[in-house]
Amino acid sequence: MAKKYGQSLYRFIKTRGLKKYYSDSADIRPKCERFVAFMSDDKMVQGGLCDRLWGAVTTYACCKQNGFAFRIDFKRPFVLEDFLVPNNYDWSVSKSDISENSRQAVPMFYPYFPSTFNEDDYGKNIAKLLNSRQVHVYTNVKLPESEFGRLFHELFRLSPKLEKLLGQELNRIGSEFFSVSFRFMNLLGDFVDIEDNHVGTEKRAEIIKKSLGVLNVLKNRHPQANKILVASDSVSFLREAEKIDFVYIVPGEVKHIGFVDNSDMFSIHAKTFLDLMMISKSQKSYLAWLDGMYKDSFFAKTGALIGNVPFEPINIDVTLKYLVNQNEA
Repeated sequence: MAKKYGQSLYRFIKTRGLKKYYSDSADIRPKCERFVAFMSDDKMVQGGLCDRLWGAVTTYACCKQNGFAFRIDFKRPFVLEDFLVPNNYDWSVSKSDISENSRQAVPMFYPYFPSTFNEDDYGKNIAKLLNSRQVHVYTNVKLPESEFGRLFHELFRLSPKLEKLLGQELNRIGSEFFSVSFRFMNLLGDFVDIEDNHVGTEKRAEIIKKSLGVLNVLKNRHPQANKILVASDSVSFLREAEKIDFVYIVPGEVKHIGFVDNSDMFSIHAKTFLDLMMISKSQKSYLAWLDGMYKDSFFAKTGALIGNVPFEPINIDVTLKYLVNQNEA
């Protein structure tokens, strides 16, 4: 009970902070449609790309179950429709449809707490606010993984521009490939992230050496694969990995979308989307991690669920130790 009370208090405080953007003197929308909108407008910290995609998909699932109209207002730090457009459900919304009048719209902050999240409770919290006609939801809540892929494809298809770029990358890499993702979270001191946990030069070299070593192990595990797609948030690691002849890296800048203040530059965000969609086209998706790395990253898993491909997290130290033991046997 104490945990749930603390979570409710946290949601209340954060939601109150969002209310400063709404007032009863803001423009009234004469034809204010009643809907629930997933919001990404940088009025608060919302996490990375996959946090936002899961929040949108889960909110859509809730709205679908309860008969609520659903929209996505994703304009910052980029316009979502530059990369993903409506597929079987039209979630698009224009700026003129979104009200910031407090008599017509209310914000709702609802973070994901895995141990206590309940889809029915989430729906009830939204329903309580719909008397205001519009509920603007900021969330990273996650529905059961078995439902994500299907609902993602109900909502989204690739924009023509992203589809063209993906086709080019698939032609370059060939048909036989699997993916390995590494989320260092600034451990190597070359990525702007929530945490600043970088280590010294000697430790960085050790981490890179071990991470490169696990690529060789996995390549031997998949002899039929021509290439390994490597996705990472570390530029220095990618530079070393691309020296291996069987490694393929999608070109482009490595950025966390929560720390890029530019909504107009397609190229800045294209690599993130391409990495995700390339993972969805791979034969298998791995997430490799060491102590200090982000072993609960959802990026590699999200790509796997979009493409309905196998996913496996692996501990780099354990994997390398197993190889040594095999060689000594």
